[in-house]
Amino acid sequence: MTEAELIVHLKSKYLPDCQKADDVFNTWDVRFTHRLVKYYGELKCREDHYGELVIEEDKYRRLLSLAAANDRSAAYINSTPKGIFGWDLSKMPEPIWEKRLMPATTQFENTDKVWKSVGYLPANEESRFK
Repeated sequence: MTEAELIVHLKSKYLPDCQKADDVFNTWDVRFTHRLVKYYGELKCREDHYGELVIEEDKYRRLLSLAAANDRSAAYINSTPKGIFGWDLSKMPEPIWEKRLMPATTQFENTDKVWKSVGYLPANEESRFK
């Protein structure tokens, strides 16, 4: 699933007011309201499923900061072959961060490896979109 397909799917099944960011370089990918809470959300589409899904600390901090400054919450949404998983980052404990050697980018085909601080979020029934 691509990010564009994920947005269409979220909009049609779960988040009718889901809107894509105008600029691909925004801190957030989508904004939406869910259960009367307004969110900025980061989207990731994974080709493989793991029991825990990675989030970069820099993205985590920027998203939480922006959300707080605009009276919103921060969401992280991942699609995998086993479903769509989402977390309200504003309501959960901060992940434990570790340094990992990872691709510099995935979206822009720069596969050079760089050190990134990342944490992991559980991809389980509690985090699955239903």
